[in-house]
Amino acid sequence: MVRTFRSSPALVGLLALASPAIGQVALFNGHDLAGWHTDIPAADGGAEVAPSFVVEDGVLVSVGSPQGHLITDRWFANYRLTVEWRWPGKPGNCGVLVHSSTPRRLYGMFPQSIECQLHVDNAGDFWCIGEDITVPDMEARRGPKDQWGVDGKKRRRILNLTDGSEKPLGEWNTMVIECVGDGIEIHVNGDLVNHGTDCTASSGQIALQAEGARCEFRKVELEQLPGGFEPLFDGKTLGGFTRHGGTAEYRVEEGAIVGTTAEGSPNTFLCSDREFGDFELLFEVKVDPRLNSGMQIRSRPRDGDDVVNGPQVEIEASGEGGAEAGYLYGEAAGGWLTPEDDRVPRKVFRDDDWNRYRVRARGPHLEVWVNDEQVSDLIAEKIFATHPKGFFGLQVHAIPKDQGPFQVRWRNLWVRELH
Repeated sequence: MVRTFRSSPALVGLLALASPAIGQVALFNGHDLAGWHTDIPAADGGAEVAPSFVVEDGVLVSVGSPQGHLITDRWFANYRLTVEWRWPGKPGNCGVLVHSSTPRRLYGMFPQSIECQLHVDNAGDFWCIGEDITVPDMEARRGPKDQWGVDGKKRRRILNLTDGSEKPLGEWNTMVIECVGDGIEIHVNGDLVNHGTDCTASSGQIALQAEGARCEFRKVELEQLPGGFEPLFDGKTLGGFTRHGGTAEYRVEEGAIVGTTAEGSPNTFLCSDREFGDFELLFEVKVDPRLNSGMQIRSRPRDGDDVVNGPQVEIEASGEGGAEAGYLYGEAAGGWLTPEDDRVPRKVFRDDDWNRYRVRARGPHLEVWVNDEQVSDLIAEKIFATHPKGFFGLQVHAIPKDQGPFQVRWRNLWVRELH
């Protein structure tokens, strides 16, 4: 039964955008939880608790308690996610979270994300957890506008469009979630149950909840769609990259590119074989606090000596007094691009942890966010004139004699070209 919300052409917008898949990933392999990790607050401090997620007879089981989340190691963007689930006993609450990022953003439990609800009789509702999304008839489906929000007791729930889309208890249901750009569309058992646009996130991890009731999953499968963001790194090999400048070593370990310093080497860069002009780049990075690093953009090797030159996005641990992570530097190209007066030390970089970067370049306009906080917003005409396009380069910085080895790690590298 369809709820009586006014229809709108925007309601089916993503139907027209649906495209053939270009890559398929079985997020659940039917055997174990490889490719996932858990975040269970009750297990903090090494406390011994029963597992919240297990695999039984080829089925992934959210036991329900202790409450928490099962989260993919990888980030994803521009995809179609198919989830088959059922309530084997007493039904209750569970959910699929998309565009997940900052852990425990809400109530010390829920990661920043958009939740696609699985709660019995409410499958397909949106819940806004630190992120937001827009749907037609917002006030009818979310309540008074002055009460909307993404934290705490604000109206974070956006009702789905149908009643009766779920199958009887004990039977398998299918939810298809399509994330394209800033849009999210949900189907339950073939019914269009929700569609939102202008989402404040367009990429992230995928998470399953343990939220009180036992819920079983027999299929969690992702199809990568064309357009939008595409992976720059396949998570397995260094294919598509070439080393320039020095002798530091790069390898792949647990889905991340690991760069290790080499004594006596100049700055070394693992560079994309593809070149980009206007783009948006997403990546995560973790660096030894004693090592400086950077991400080259629109760069190239210098003729004759292979020295990489071009704009660089600074990667630097915050330390006690803050640092310059997220500012812009001209590597072998004149030094700092960010004016000295603007290079105020910040503590946006989380030391000894993974950090999320977002870089957008359109013409001479360069913008950088670190952990969702904008650090740079710069018009760089001079270097754009000499470096309008080029490769990305993952820097392992030179180190003083008798120091190191130090490491820097990158993962979840995504890029989309801007036109």
